[in-house]
Parts: sequence; C-alpha cells; structure tokens
Amino acid sequence: MPTRWFRYRWNEARGDEFADWGSSTWLFATDEVGVVEKQVEIYDGGVVLVYDETYDSDTCGGLSDQPLEPRRLGVESITELGVESITEQEFEQVTGALNPMNRP
Repeated sequence: MPTRWFRYRWNEARGDEFADWGSSTWLFATDEVGVVEKQVEIYDGGVVLVYDETYDSDTCGGLSDQPLEPRRLGVESITELGVESITEQEFEQVTGALNPMNRP
C-alpha cells in the first residue's frame, strides 16, 4: 500500500511519436523507500496514462522501474529536482476523476 505521494511537472514534450501530446504532469504513489506503485501521466493535450502493478506497460510507456530515491538520483532531496510531496487526498482528488486512455 502506498505511503508517499508526489507530483512532478515535465515542461517538455515527449521525444517520441507521442510528442504532440504536449507537456505533462506526473503523479506517483510510492512505498516507504520510493518504489513506484502507481504512476499517472496527465498530458496537456488531454491524454491520461495510468500504470500500476496490475498494468505496468504498454506501447505508450510503463511504470517506473526505478525508485524515487534522492541519493540514487544524485541529490539530497527529490524536491531539488522539482518533485513535490503531496498528500494522499491530493493524489486521489486529481486521479479519481481521470479517464485514462490506456485502461478499460
């Protein structure tokens, strides 16, 4: 069960065939050591992707296989990278109303 929640704004388009989706906001639910258990990608063009342990990849991407662990990323705190800690309620408020294109 997730114990930490994060939000990250990526202000660049993807560098692949889906670049026209635009910039994106990423939400992560992790365990206590930063292993990503749920990942939500919300693109400015309206596309939403959701990955978790029951649906971990598709042709558009996949669940992060690397933990959000500051020292592994070369920083003392992931907030140095623009990742902000949010509450479970904030995470659920945003993700609860989404209709992901990659999920039934």
